[in-house]
Amino acid sequence: DSYGSMTCAGSTGLLVAQQVLYPKNRKPEPRIYDAIGRGLQWMDKHFDGVNNPKRGGHTYYYCYGVERVALASGIKYFNGKDWFSSIAEGLVGPSAPSRNITSMSFALMFLSRGHVPVWITKIQIPGTAAWNNRPNDLYFFTHWLSQQREAELNWQVISPNRPSEDLLTTPLAWLASDQAFEFTDQQKATLKRYLDLGGMLVVNPDNGSTKLPKSIRKLVREYYPHLRIKPMTNDHPIYSQLFKLHHASAQRIMHVHNGVRDLIIMPSSDWGMTLQEEDTPSDNNHFKLMANLFVLAANLGVLPKRLVPRYVNRRNRESTGTLAVGRS
Repeated sequence: DSYGSMTCAGSTGLLVAQQVLYPKNRKPEPRIYDAIGRGLQWMDKHFDGVNNPKRGGHTYYYCYGVERVALASGIKYFNGKDWFSSIAEGLVGPSAPSRNITSMSFALMFLSRGHVPVWITKIQIPGTAAWNNRPNDLYFFTHWLSQQREAELNWQVISPNRPSEDLLTTPLAWLASDQAFEFTDQQKATLKRYLDLGGMLVVNPDNGSTKLPKSIRKLVREYYPHLRIKPMTNDHPIYSQLFKLHHASAQRIMHVHNGVRDLIIMPSSDWGMTLQEEDTPSDNNHFKLMANLFVLAANLGVLPKRLVPRYVNRRNRESTGTLAVGRS
């Protein structure tokens, strides 16, 4: 029978195989992609913190296995729970399972992940696979970006059906497809709140599709009737923030700007395919443009650690005193 730790091991093996064997595929290889999907669905159904589903025991090996699956796939939630915070609480709390040297090693490797910031969210559109035509676009770019800055970064996958605060854990969100999306009212509200509270959305038209940009233009008219999508000018910092690029050598980029900052950035070419398949990324303008975006949106790369919220809900409290203000 299936159980947690071996499901993690099998899923991780499949995810690595997908990375190594199919980076140049414009669509996921169906058999391996479907098998990965079944593994993730099983984990989504049975995940319960530190408990090794259907087996019990091997707790620390299992927890490290969950981390491996989550980092390779980008998944943040299993069974509606944040995998890192759920397991971390179980590992350090008063009811943590007994440990020996081996299990302590697994625990420390797992917990060290809390020091690594998460910089971008890939938006998962429920009910369709078209959001993930390039399963490893952000995976490979994040690995390259970590090497450039000599400090590790992570990425994540989140559905817009979750609260806006979940998206706000990262300054950038990535939406990629070759199809148009019809968002629900709740999904529209989530994305709008993310943008209004400081987030930036990067829209990637897979295969140069015109369908996704068309649906985004419709969304912009609904969100911001006083704004429009227009071409970036030559002096936009995306061309100079870190890597210096000539506007003419870069692909045409559209954006929505509110007069203070960018809300949506939409290239006309397929950045995602380049991020997944490129063998020499340091020579590629798409990598350099994305790195410039990271610096632009992520406070020059200074990001909070994994469990530190970027947005704190306002609390109404009783006043503790009064302050007299005079004006002359």
